[in-house]
Amino acid sequence: MHPLGGRLRAVRMMTYGHAWRGFGTKPAPMVYMLTFASIASCLACAKSARDRGPCPSDMVATPRSCIDRHEASEGPRGEAVSTRCVLPWVGVTVDAAPVACLAAGKHLCTGSEWFAACTRLQGWRFPYGETFDPDACNTHEYGVAHGSVAIRPTGSVATCEGGFPGIFDMAGNAAERVEAAGGVAWINGGSYLDAGSGSLGSCVAIVSDARPVPYVGFRCCKDLPPGAGDGGAP
Repeated sequence: MHPLGGRLRAVRMMTYGHAWRGFGTKPAPMVYMLTFASIASCLACAKSARDRGPCPSDMVATPRSCIDRHEASEGPRGEAVSTRCVLPWVGVTVDAAPVACLAAGKHLCTGSEWFAACTRLQGWRFPYGETFDPDACNTHEYGVAHGSVAIRPTGSVATCEGGFPGIFDMAGNAAERVEAAGGVAWINGGSYLDAGSGSLGSCVAIVSDARPVPYVGFRCCKDLPPGAGDGGAP
């Protein structure tokens, strides 16, 4: 059996649809990409299964919470799953994302939980540091340089790790919903369509449409166990 097993069946080699790009703009092609290079990167990111500390094995401890290693994918019962080498679950509404996390025994990350994980509490602009690196994460610049502006399987860009070790794709790939605050829907991290050199590809949150958006996904968080409040501290 192929080392990726059944996961390959869940990934389309090349699929085109229409992605609503928001607020009066024209639809843009939604592209999913799986290449041999991305498969190899997925296998290489097995290093993410390092010492998990006080959190479940699919999560990483930060000083604020446990957070999923990967952008959520859809489980067989509609629960959010944190695993590598699958396409992120996108097009989820602001109301449906918390339900999917709850079904996994977690909660949709709050803005502060997500931001703390992305910046490592260092005030970084990007999950890997303060200065933009066009080859680090699957932003628009990365896609242009690597032959396809496309959403990629979780963890397949192994260089897109951080803020804390073992967390992947916090910039680019799928933008990520966080818990709505003050009746406003927010997303973080930007997507593969966004230029990472601007705020959309960074740890900064922006206002989002609450409706399904085909390049917006999410990830889940979980409260730290009692006495583990310094887990993941830098």
